[in-house]
Amino acid sequence: MEKVDNHNCIVIFSTPIKKSSYWGKKIFVDERLLQIRKIEFFSKESVLDKTLFIKEIVNKGDYWLPYLLEMHKSNGNHTIMRVEAFKPDAELDDEIFTESFLIQKD
Repeated sequence: MEKVDNHNCIVIFSTPIKKSSYWGKKIFVDERLLQIRKIEFFSKESVLDKTLFIKEIVNKGDYWLPYLLEMHKSNGNHTIMRVEAFKPDAELDDEIFTESFLIQKD
């Protein structure tokens, strides 16, 4: 158990089964909300490349979702992302989840 922004988190370490640009990830899951609070991305064993911080998690009806996210690279660069809109239970055509749809060429 580790703390992230004063939240108790379960720590999960994952390594890819297939080839990946990352050697592994350390994922911190809020034990109360069961939502990710932080992910550390490792380019090689013990070499931290970047860290994603989920700074704010909000409740929208039946859903908890990340609202404010910050990605910090080891070189000092960072990106701030904010979720401006959320449309739960949207009607989606099953076709958009097929491999042929995903690799369509214009």
